Amino acid sequence: MFDIREEISIHQWTNNCQIAVVPIINSEVFISGHGGPCIQAHLSHLQPDIANNGWRDYGNRQGTQRLLQIFSDLNISVSIAMNSYLIDKEPKIFGEIQQFSKEKQNIEIIGHGLTNSLSAVKHLTFEEQVKQSLDQIEQTLGNKQRPTSWLTPGFAAPENSSDVLGKYYCHLKKKLFSLIFYLVKNGIRMSLDATNDDILYKLKSSIDKEKELIILPYSIETNDISLCLSQGYTGEQYSQALIDYIQQLSEEKSSHARVVCLGLHTFIVGTPAKAFHFKKAIQQIKQIPNVAFFNCQQLLEILQNRNIQ
Repeated sequence: MFDIREEISIHQWTNNCQIAVVPIINSEVFISGHGGPCIQAHLSHLQPDIANNGWRDYGNRQGTQRLLQIFSDLNISVSIAMNSYLIDKEPKIFGEIQQFSKEKQNIEIIGHGLTNSLSAVKHLTFEEQVKQSLDQIEQTLGNKQRPTSWLTPGFAAPENSSDVLGKYYCHLKKKLFSLIFYLVKNGIRMSLDATNDDILYKLKSSIDKEKELIILPYSIETNDISLCLSQGYTGEQYSQALIDYIQQLSEEKSSHARVVCLGLHTFIVGTPAKAFHFKKAIQQIKQIPNVAFFNCQQLLEILQNRNIQ
């Protein structure tokens, strides 16, 4: 049972940086007939759902390259949370990701399941989905590029757990124990499957003290689905919200170095108007004191170099 929460004691990242901003591009596959995020929800019942399917497809076909180009132009590190089905179902898009990652050493792929159409893979257990997705990425990219960080599609933690993950997580009920067990078992060292903090922490087992998982909280307040779809922010409002969030953290006095994940979806912030304002936001965030950009692997390397894990 992963019932021990342990804050990671780190006061700064690198070069006096106290705020680590971690952009996460969600590169996702949606299977026709199994739904997904909508820009015109009143049409989602139609089959085929031309409007919403096309909107999500546009994100993959155009938004992926647009976002990668922004990060490349600004020389900013980024993690790509990729459904492994993208490798076979969208080979051209996967090829673009590979090309950017070869040209820029600060672009990495992290695990993000098989597909975000969860009903299409419900015949597989969660452990099978984790293993198959990581194996597929490793087989395609090579052994040294097996992901060590993970974001569960749709935060769909497994149901088949027999206990509660400690008093701190009692509201999550019977899900997270199985999630963590399967991730650690498959070589994952860092999980983004939490939204409850702005510092790194570990989840450890009181039964097996060798097992632990680093948690990188995936903020809902800086997620483009929360801001643009749920709250209806314009590109300008979305951009300002990111700036304000990080500016506020930079002005606070804290004994802990902070982390801020930027949850990005190719079909939202990858569209032209949103991308225009997003790039402006990133340029302004780069100027905020004590702030720097990292990907998940870079954070793990910092911890490892300091013997924190």
